Amino acid sequence: MAVIQHFGLKTEGRRFVMGDLHGCLKTFHALLEKIRFDESKDEIHSVGDLTDRGPHSLETLLLTRHPWFHAIRGNHEEFIVQYLAGHERAVGRNHIGNGGEWFYDLDDATRELAGELVRALPYGAAIETDFGTIALSHAGTLDDWKEHCDSWEQFAELSKTKREKLHHRTLWSRSRIKDRRETPVTNVTTVMVGHSPVPAVGALGNTLYIDTGCGAGRWPQEWIAQGYQPRLTAVELANPLVFHEQERLDTVMIYR
Repeated sequence: MAVIQHFGLKTEGRRFVMGDLHGCLKTFHALLEKIRFDESKDEIHSVGDLTDRGPHSLETLLLTRHPWFHAIRGNHEEFIVQYLAGHERAVGRNHIGNGGEWFYDLDDATRELAGELVRALPYGAAIETDFGTIALSHAGTLDDWKEHCDSWEQFAELSKTKREKLHHRTLWSRSRIKDRRETPVTNVTTVMVGHSPVPAVGALGNTLYIDTGCGAGRWPQEWIAQGYQPRLTAVELANPLVFHEQERLDTVMIYR
């Protein structure tokens, strides 16, 4: 498996990049219907966090078996990877507190299946379009997209400090959005990320935030007052980009 999965130009059909799903399968299918998704030629690319909080985590994870559905790893999938790697004490309680109890309720065989699926997810993706390269990362990127590794061999050759920085920035970091940093990521046209819920899709430099709260258990009152509700967003890779939304139809847990 590549650290960064590459997708060439698409000659037929449409491509959509979708925000964090968090087990909200009913909402997902409603959005597919709204955009008239055609499984025979269209593609979905997820920015990760397929699981936890919503009612259908396993079923959402199983979407990765379809040839038209592509996902990168989110921090909620990383919880599972780390747990299965032997870090039970450090991960289990934190994962359960953030909506991951479904995983620990699985039988051994199904848990192993879920593990195989999440371990196969890359840390990022690069999608070629007629208007440039679209990079996908769950939480964020380094300042230069070329610093991201294509292979595990390259990743292993990095120093421990650089590996940890890349791992944190890709899966966990919210530094750009907290600092409101507008500096563009170099050597890529647009970066699309999830992880940090926003009331509406917005950009900082060339980084586009598309997690509009489908899995948000706590939705700020000020956003509600402004008319924003938790929803799922799909970005159609057209020029210009086209944004499609579906208000959340699933019930999610209230997490700490």
